[in-house]
Amino acid sequence: MKTTFQFLLTVGLASGCLLTPPCKAADSTNNKVRSADFSLFTELGGSGLYWATINGEVTVFKFRESSGIPWLFDTLRVSAGITLIPANRLYAPVLVRLLLFQSDYHLEVGVGASVLVSELSYTGNGEHWVKNDPFVPCGVIGFRGESRRGGLQLRAAFTPIVDPADNRVYAHFGFGVGWAF
Repeated sequence: MKTTFQFLLTVGLASGCLLTPPCKAADSTNNKVRSADFSLFTELGGSGLYWATINGEVTVFKFRESSGIPWLFDTLRVSAGITLIPANRLYAPVLVRLLLFQSDYHLEVGVGASVLVSELSYTGNGEHWVKNDPFVPCGVIGFRGESRRGGLQLRAAFTPIVDPADNRVYAHFGFGVGWAF
């Protein structure tokens, strides 16, 4: 029952992420090009707990240049993904990310969790350091290069992961490549 609920929650969050209407690509007051609205990327390491994930990300809020400090905050984004190479459990990372600096290069900070979607019957040695937890908190602090008009996206991040079973924080890193629209 828990696994079904977690799967529905993950699908619901991912659907909401993908169905949220995108923000306008240009500021209506001065037609200045703003950050991309949607991106698809794959990540090695990162918040998916295993080897690689494929992710979709949507911009849910763009900070206007007239709000407070114009150069500091760029966009607030939500991302959801799925593990590409599961060992014995299939996780879906769901994160909220804040991109800093209104340029083609961003500092990225965020929080979220990897949610257990399914237990797999796996005969190999697929034990992992996360102790079968259905909800694994994680974060992201990293660098992202992405043209404000869209195009190639490159990412590198420190993605600390908390194991709820023993309250340990594991240092994890992710490297991603994708395309922003």
